[in-house]
Amino acid sequence: MRTEAPHIQEWMGSHESLLVDRTVSTEFERYLESRAWTPSRLDWSLVEHVEFEMAEGWEVDVVDFANATPLGRHSHLMFMYSGSEPSLVALMSDGLRDVDLIYSASAGARYFCGVDMVSGALVPAFEDFAEFDGFATGLSECEADPPGKSLNGAPPELVSDGASAVFDGDVSGRRLRRRRRRR
Repeated sequence: MRTEAPHIQEWMGSHESLLVDRTVSTEFERYLESRAWTPSRLDWSLVEHVEFEMAEGWEVDVVDFANATPLGRHSHLMFMYSGSEPSLVALMSDGLRDVDLIYSASAGARYFCGVDMVSGALVPAFEDFAEFDGFATGLSECEADPPGKSLNGAPPELVSDGASAVFDGDVSGRRLRRRRRRR
């Protein structure tokens, strides 16, 4: 399991974090599979979103940028490696700043979602999710997006001048290297 990798164990030892049972990962995977897909990832052309370019120094801006999206409503994030493995839960700010490390041993598009801790219980918000593949991270408010059939699809349109993050939601007034994408 990827959560047993030495770098993940080391990261967890130095950050407020925990592992959640794979049943939660399976539920999140099923939610994502109900969305429209291209051959290898979520079909972002069907999701209203914004993109965050992960240029040099991106770790400084990413949390402020995410706070202007639906993902920013949550105190924690749940990083899923697959539906058959435990997921890692961490504080949103720590997880976003280290998303590249958290997913460094995981090829392809990876998905994470917002999580709240309510009276000590984990309450995931699957509809406030994000994608990261080393080049892009997508955050979505799925309530307005039509569910689709999973085809395991092609890459979404990426910013050509470097890595990007895709954030869904109203980001009016934000000026952090963003590009607006619509359905």
